[in-house]
Amino acid sequence: MSCPGCGVESVRVHSRYQRRVKDCAVGGQPVVVELTVRRLFCDQDSCPRRTFVEQVDGLTVRYGRYTPGLRFSQDFRERVTIRHGSSADDAFAEER
Repeated sequence: MSCPGCGVESVRVHSRYQRRVKDCAVGGQPVVVELTVRRLFCDQDSCPRRTFVEQVDGLTVRYGRYTPGLRFSQDFRERVTIRHGSSADDAFAEER
């Protein structure tokens, strides 16, 4: 895993912790993904970061509480609401 501050590979583990991110609902039921992620040391003296947390490609981003799919879904709903002047559900119902 590469340090996002300097790009140098790091393998020395500082700690592990549980992380939860919300994902798109399935069958009307909310989905929460629970992960165990590693915090790693950056051993590069010139790097401003001492530690950093690994990210799971396509699932987590730094400080993110939602998966990219859910974030995209929420952004899309907001754009539809702004464009149509009503809720996204109302806009979709009108199209049917």
